[in-house]
Amino acid sequence: MDEGSFILNAARLHLSDENISCLKALAQKNIDWILIWEKACIHYVDTMIYYSLKNHNLLYLIPKDICSQFQESFYRNAIRNSAFLEGIETLSSIITDKIILLKGSYLIQYLYPNIAVRSMCDIDILLERKKAKENWDKLLDNGFHTNNINITHKSLAHTKYINCLTENASHLPSLYSDRFMAEVHWNLFGGDRFYDVTQIAWAKSHLIKENIYALSDEMMLIHLCTHFYKHLKHAAGLRMLCDMNELILKHSETIDWTEINEICTNQELRNEVVTALTYAHVLLKCPIPAMFIDEKFVTEKKITLDSLTEGNQKGIIWNYLTSIARLEQPLDRIEYVFRTFFPIRRWMDDTYAIKSGLELPGAYCKYWLYLFRRHILKQNIRYAD
Repeated sequence: MDEGSFILNAARLHLSDENISCLKALAQKNIDWILIWEKACIHYVDTMIYYSLKNHNLLYLIPKDICSQFQESFYRNAIRNSAFLEGIETLSSIITDKIILLKGSYLIQYLYPNIAVRSMCDIDILLERKKAKENWDKLLDNGFHTNNINITHKSLAHTKYINCLTENASHLPSLYSDRFMAEVHWNLFGGDRFYDVTQIAWAKSHLIKENIYALSDEMMLIHLCTHFYKHLKHAAGLRMLCDMNELILKHSETIDWTEINEICTNQELRNEVVTALTYAHVLLKCPIPAMFIDEKFVTEKKITLDSLTEGNQKGIIWNYLTSIARLEQPLDRIEYVFRTFFPIRRWMDDTYAIKSGLELPGAYCKYWLYLFRRHILKQNIRYAD
């Protein structure tokens, strides 16, 4: 699909002559610019595409109305990420123990050239296992809370469901401040999985400043790969592949692939890393050593941008029933079902920027249209599209 090709050629910091030639050729075709915008948002690469096209003087390729949406998203993200940067400083001032920044918390500062390039939804930090709960409690004592006040869900039952998901996770329940959400992890992987690798990562981490540390490039790449694999069947993952691609390109001369190979002795871990790197190689032409590319997988599976979201469209009813089953109380289950179709007013206000009660009926119509398009027509859209 031409729209997918445009996104894949644009979602990178540095465009090659081939990328630029492709983008110019695609822009001359009768492509669906609205679909490009929607897919870029679904994969959270709209801000990266704007930065890249602007940096290479190619914004003229996009119609002005679509370009303005990319621009607005970019500057909104700059504001959000500024709050996250302040949040990291707040966390490090409360937690005096060693903190390792994970995913976006590290990437927006030390991989990407502008904090607005990469979006993020929370601050992920890794703490030593035996000190994680102690520091989580310390954050609670210093103004953080477990109830989502400023980042609303559709109902209290939906909030309870989100909290249920953390019970078997590698992090403690999410914490909220007035401006951001934070997750305290004690393992890089779900539950107790590969905890020995997390211990290796902890030992190999390096100091950034004060008590803030970063993973080594090798461990960062392994973590990004397993995170992509975890969400492969449930979330659009191009942004995660872009993280891998940019990390590998920036540190191509120093990444120790032999070390990665030695760390990935567990077959399950190796499979997750190889699968993720294979996707990055096929979709983004990321330079990956042959030992980390599954040629059989490439041959048997058609890897496209849309294939990253195929899992989102399968088993909708089963997934929904599974979500309900996680809630123990009957009243919570009833509220969860009802509020799936009639979210609370605050969620509607935040999602659709409602300024008066007169706009509420129209917002609900937009929301129901979203449900129809997303789950019946199986279109990859977000709430406000």
